[in-house]
Amino acid sequence: MNCPAKSIATIGSDSSTAAPFSAASPLNSRQLGTVLVVDDSRSNRIILQRQLQSIGCQVQQAENGREALSQMGEQCFDLVLMDCQMPKMDGYEATRQLRRIEGDRCRTKIIALTANTQPGHKEMCLASGMDGYLNKPISKSTLLQVVQQLLFTSATPTGDRAG
Repeated sequence: MNCPAKSIATIGSDSSTAAPFSAASPLNSRQLGTVLVVDDSRSNRIILQRQLQSIGCQVQQAENGREALSQMGEQCFDLVLMDCQMPKMDGYEATRQLRRIEGDRCRTKIIALTANTQPGHKEMCLASGMDGYLNKPISKSTLLQVVQQLLFTSATPTGDRAG
């Protein structure tokens, strides 16, 4: 498996001049990064894909953890939005397996998507190797804030809203 791209492609050859985006102004003229949306709900995948594409992200979808690992073995992703509860392979196991594959070479940013608000759930996500945590339903403004933070900085959000 190749490590994810270290830089995000933007208009022009100098990405240091790229201006941060805002939720109010889509940047369809630039590619912010490649995002893999992993969720067993087709409607959730479509909604997230449309929101991410509206700000210039390239988006791929996977229905479960097995599909996600297969795609991550073939393509580099700048960010993975990973549902926790899915059939065939859940997000926790997919994340643990990806972390074993990556080793010390690189670290794909993975944000948990979950409707589970039980105490200790956030810790389970982080313990499996996820970098952040978002509660469903996810507002567009929260999603865009997290994507901006992850794709324009090296900081990784943790917390109930990952922001």
